[in-house]
Amino acid sequence: MLDENVLKQKVRVELFGHWSILFPLGASAIPFSYAAFLADNPGAWLFGGIACLLTSLGTLSYRWIVKRDGIITTEVEKVRSGIVNAQQSKLDSLRNKLASDNDTRDEHLYDDLVNVRATFLHDASWKEGLDDVIVAEITNKIEGLFANAIKWLEKSFDMRQSASRMPRSAQLEVKKSADRLLDDVDRALQELGSQYARAQELAAKRLTASSMGGKALEQNLDEIRTLFGVAERAEDRLRSGIAESDAEYLRETPSDKPV
Repeated sequence: MLDENVLKQKVRVELFGHWSILFPLGASAIPFSYAAFLADNPGAWLFGGIACLLTSLGTLSYRWIVKRDGIITTEVEKVRSGIVNAQQSKLDSLRNKLASDNDTRDEHLYDDLVNVRATFLHDASWKEGLDDVIVAEITNKIEGLFANAIKWLEKSFDMRQSASRMPRSAQLEVKKSADRLLDDVDRALQELGSQYARAQELAAKRLTASSMGGKALEQNLDEIRTLFGVAERAEDRLRSGIAESDAEYLRETPSDKPV
């Protein structure tokens, strides 16, 4: 998510802190100082100082009027790129974490989740004929589902690691809870794959919109909205499931207090 305050600060620095503005502004101090304290005939020095100030103001006006939109776009892309890189770094760290034990199931689920998400984000075929608002809504739901599934994978891994340090009598139940988390991630993943396949089918129908009546096209769009409502419900289940697994984990973890 873009931090609006950080973005505004970066745009201000790029607009007002450019050398083409600061250099003539700083240089104006020299003729003004000379005119004030040293020159017998300060007129020429004052003119030089004013010329420097006008150069600075002119450059600022030019950058504000002509280049502002380009600067904003550039800074937005820089901030967004930084966010994406930070997210990818966290995902890479999690992938390495999941690979550090002998259980490969969570690694495979992770890889499948990343692939399905990348397909949704980068494959434009399912977006054919959809309004930008609908595409953004669907994308946000997919991203929410992905984020919660990733949290669940990490939660399952942490539970298994904790179980390995528990008495044998408690290990089995905690590992079962961890496996149930992976089962739910697997179901969400299969659901997402089915939705993608159906979304492509609907996109193919919209490409023949010239032979579809307005009512048929609207029904197609309604089906898209309904279809991806499933993703939202899956996201809700993942989010609530994490809290439920925490509670179950606490119930199954032996107390450290003396009896």
